[in-house]
Amino acid sequence: MNTSLIDTTSKTIKCLTLKQPWAWAIFNLGKDIENRIWRTAYRGLLYIHAGKQFDDLGKLWILQRFNAVIPDNLETGCILGSVEITDISRDSFGSRWSMSDQWHWKLRNPLLLNNPIETKGHLSLWDFKVPEDLLICRKEG
Repeated sequence: MNTSLIDTTSKTIKCLTLKQPWAWAIFNLGKDIENRIWRTAYRGLLYIHAGKQFDDLGKLWILQRFNAVIPDNLETGCILGSVEITDISRDSFGSRWSMSDQWHWKLRNPLLLNNPIETKGHLSLWDFKVPEDLLICRKEG
């Protein structure tokens, strides 16, 4: 499991709020598709926020499909880490995480933060202003 600090030269990061256990599945079960009824032109680094709500039907879907053990005490109300959106299509990309009649957001390189950042979530894609003490800058060359 990879972990990091927020490695960015920008003071705002693009975020998406997911109910648990979907957010957890990205970092712990290799969830490589985010299923949405809408698409976006956005590609690139996306931070995953675990919302306060829990999706009981989602947990059942994951249990049935992957026979996974999902912890009872999943973190909520915080930014957990980042992924990259590389493509969005109706194509399933051959992933077991794809659901029918959805837009499939292809995810790669999940990276957990060393310390989740507590904050409120929002609908759709949203920007989070990163506190100065959490920023580290990429070193060039």
